[in-house]
Formats: sequence, C-alpha cells, structure tokens
Amino acid sequence: PLEKLDKDFQLVQTATSILNICGETSGEIDGATSTFKAVVSGDLVNACHKGKDFFSFEPRTKFFINCNSFPRTTDTSNGFFRFVINGEPKRPNERKADIHLSEKLQTPDALTGIFNWVLEGYREIEATGYFTETAEAEDLKEQFKQTLNPLIVFVQDRQTLPFEDFSADDLYKEYVAWCDIAHHKVMSRSQFRIKIQPIMREYYPNYEQYRSSKSRLNWRTR
Repeated sequence: PLEKLDKDFQLVQTATSILNICGETSGEIDGATSTFKAVVSGDLVNACHKGKDFFSFEPRTKFFINCNSFPRTTDTSNGFFRFVINGEPKRPNERKADIHLSEKLQTPDALTGIFNWVLEGYREIEATGYFTETAEAEDLKEQFKQTLNPLIVFVQDRQTLPFEDFSADDLYKEYVAWCDIAHHKVMSRSQFRIKIQPIMREYYPNYEQYRSSKSRLNWRTR
C-alpha cells in the first residue's frame, strides 16, 4: 500500500517491479509522499532487504492505486500533483454483470487484443514522453486538489467578486470570514501569504503582488 512505502523494507520491493498495484489505500499517506515522488520520478533511492546491506537503484515502477476516497496528505505542491493521474472506473450494472468475464479475457484472442492495446499506449507514451490526461481525469485532479487544499476553493469562490486591486490584509480578512462560513480551520497570516501566492498565480494570472509606498503587500492587475 502507498501509505507503507516509507516503512522498513517496503521500498526495496520496487527495485525489480514495473507496476505496483495497491489494492486499497487508507486515508492518510503523509509520510509516504516524498518517497512516492522520488520513486515515480526515477530518482536514485536507497533500500535494503531485512538483514542485508543498503543498495542504490533507480526505480522504474509506476503505481496503480485503488481507493474509495481521495487519500489525505499535507503535500499540496505541484511537485506531487504532476505525478498523479486520476481516473474513475465506470460503475458496472450488476444485473448485466458477466460472471464469465475473467475466463473470456484469458482466451488467446482476448489476450492478443489486450497486448496490442497496451502496446499502442506504450508507443504513444514513447512518442509524447508523458501520459495523456482526459478532461475527466483533469476534473478529478481538480477535485483532489480542492479536497487537500480548501484555499483553492476560496480563491475560486472569490473569482465571482469584482476584479479590483486589493491589499494582502484585506484578502486575509476575506479568507478568515470565508473559513467561518465554510467551517474550515483558519491558517496563520504568515502561512496564508506563502500558500496563496502559487494559487493566485494559477487562478488569477493577470494579478501580481507588490509592496506599496508604505511597504504593505498588495495585489493588482498587471
């Protein structure tokens, strides 16, 4: 499971695997996110088997993670989200479920079709250098971001307000009032100023932060 990736003797299992399938992931993955990013980006990592010496390797494995809800982590950076592609399987109609589907997928013709389908996807990745995302996957990723970082929802909600220059202090006051209505925990003013900047750049690309003549932080249109 993804949440155990940073535990003793777990990382070593990725040394020889190409695909790591996680049957079910619990809600909290905070301790494993940095290891997850290192593995999927192919960084040099260190691991060992129990009772053996550590060795270094560059992982090739990818992760296929099943979960009933979005996992929770305090890592809301683009460095984390750029390694995640969300997908939601279509819900099967239980009345029309094919109880022999597993057998049918293991016939020579079916296996040949599956292999060709995988090969076509591999060639596409080789040509582009990355996995493509559907509009549905992008929507799910945005929902994932909003779940982990309510500050995104605050900024999106504010887009309905008139576009005008405003001070960083006024923006924080709006945020505190919004948290009271939305029942979210309020972060400190200093943390807010740090975390709001990349979100503002993404959702308000025509705004920039500057200091006034009185050294007060403000936002204005470019």
